[in-house]
Amino acid sequence: MKKAFEKAKILLKEKTIMLGVTTNGEKIVMVGDEGIPLHSSRPLLRKLYMEKLNIYLDTSQTLALIDFLDVQPLTIKEPFEMACRVYCNNDYIVYELNKDTKECILVAEDGIGIDTVSDVLFKHSVDFQNQVMPDWKIEIEEIFGLIHKHFNLKNEQQEKMLILYLVTSFIGVNIPFPVLILNGEKGSSK
Repeated sequence: MKKAFEKAKILLKEKTIMLGVTTNGEKIVMVGDEGIPLHSSRPLLRKLYMEKLNIYLDTSQTLALIDFLDVQPLTIKEPFEMACRVYCNNDYIVYELNKDTKECILVAEDGIGIDTVSDVLFKHSVDFQNQVMPDWKIEIEEIFGLIHKHFNLKNEQQEKMLILYLVTSFIGVNIPFPVLILNGEKGSSK
């Protein structure tokens, strides 16, 4: 175990592993572009040690390594925001599209576009899938046809209400809008 701790010190010095903190005080571990809470970093650390150092860590060794990293000083001083797919603050809304390229839709007062955001870390579940890149060249008149094709709504009025809801969701940072409640049978693709 002492060898694993010594290797951790080297990895921290080389900045292969970096330690940071979220705005709510949770310690995170960064390996490359991936940042996850330290307490749930067991698979990431095991993978790193196996691929980079050819050292297998069992569960107890990995937990001891996490405890060791928990008492190490932070290597990243600026705190990160953590979000699940969507992050919103007073200046902009960020919707994560691709975890590999870090591309996000950024909605701000001055417009909407695709960009990367460095001060927000997104949590990813095991079954996380990247989103489809939006088509910016669509004509506004085509939205009704797409809504009708992809959503099983009763009438045109419900389609208009859904479009209104979606639009106000993105621009409604400072205006109230209703909560969308989806209901239906189990397995109905709500």
